Amino acid sequence: WIFIHFSGGPEGIVRSSNEMLRVADEAGLAGDYADYDFHDHDGLTVSQEERTALEDVMLRFLATKTKKELMELAVQRELIQGPLFNIEEIWESPHYQARGYWEEIYHPELEDTITYPGAPVKISDAPWRTTRRAPLIGEHNEEIFIGELELTNERFSFLKDQGII
Repeated sequence: WIFIHFSGGPEGIVRSSNEMLRVADEAGLAGDYADYDFHDHDGLTVSQEERTALEDVMLRFLATKTKKELMELAVQRELIQGPLFNIEEIWESPHYQARGYWEEIYHPELEDTITYPGAPVKISDAPWRTTRRAPLIGEHNEEIFIGELELTNERFSFLKDQGII
């Protein structure tokens, strides 16, 4: 279970980091850093010892929660953080399913469809369109090596015969 949390930087992130420390303190895990203020935190000059201690506080707290609990906490306390999903969690996510994220694309050479990730954002005035399948391995080699890199046909054939391309 991995959960990302940002600290330092713009005011919203500083506020969020301070709030995370308060939540860790409420759980009895902030220790000497209960009153730490990220407004005074300079990521360029903070000592490694202090950075490690702060990370330890955060990691100890995060280890006590599930991703779901942390997401609920983020929404409840307006924290700038979010879960880092593995591929299975992305695949099964109700959010991605509801927005129609996954696209089925037909591969005629396979006589089958493959599921691909779809549009990273949905914009009604500029809809995302998948116009073709992803290329097969080596499908455009000749186009690239001869057309773009200007290899001769002979050189391309030699490299292909040697298994280099």
